Amino acid sequence: MAPPATRSRRSPAQRDSLPSVPLASRVHELEVLVARLTVEHATLAGSAVRDPLTGLLNHRAFDRELDHAIGCAGRFGAGLALLMLELDGMKRLHDGCGHAVGDAGRVRVTDLLRRSLRACDLAARLGDDRFAVILPGTDRDGGTTAAHRIRCAVRGAVRAPGYALTASVGLALLTPGATTWGQPRVSARRLVERADAALHLAIAGGRDRVVIDCGEVDASEAA
Repeated sequence: MAPPATRSRRSPAQRDSLPSVPLASRVHELEVLVARLTVEHATLAGSAVRDPLTGLLNHRAFDRELDHAIGCAGRFGAGLALLMLELDGMKRLHDGCGHAVGDAGRVRVTDLLRRSLRACDLAARLGDDRFAVILPGTDRDGGTTAAHRIRCAVRGAVRAPGYALTASVGLALLTPGATTWGQPRVSARRLVERADAALHLAIAGGRDRVVIDCGEVDASEAA
């Protein structure tokens, strides 16, 4: 009968001679792990405030940024313009040409929107075809110019036989004097309501136009 197998034991000297991972290599691995986790965290944080299709701010992030922008306007006595945009004809394009074509059109409009804005401006997608733009430090003339620049950029952005894409824009303004002791007298909610009301008038008036605040249509509007 064979003798039972015995477990071999290494002496202390043998254990000390086992290969070990260099400290520099361990530090490098840790740095790589930290960098990967940082990127993953930033990705998750970004996905919480960004619209997944366009990469613009989502509705929650827009609300927060507008509150912040109005607060800054009040503290520094600066103007502020808010644009509300509706893509005219996008639903018809989406229904007639399919989901992929509709989404491609929205992405194309987003690219044009970014090119039409300054680095300090903030754009958001609030719904399927509803967008908003916050223009800090902007007066009536600047807001009107930006609104028309966007409107003209959107016109013809998507070319498909039998379909036309335009933009209706509502513009609301927070003037430098609309503050009391450095605090804005107009809330974010009220400013959005005013821009929405102007947008609805632009749509009711025939679309592809800019309406300023409570029904005042800009006289330089192109046909």
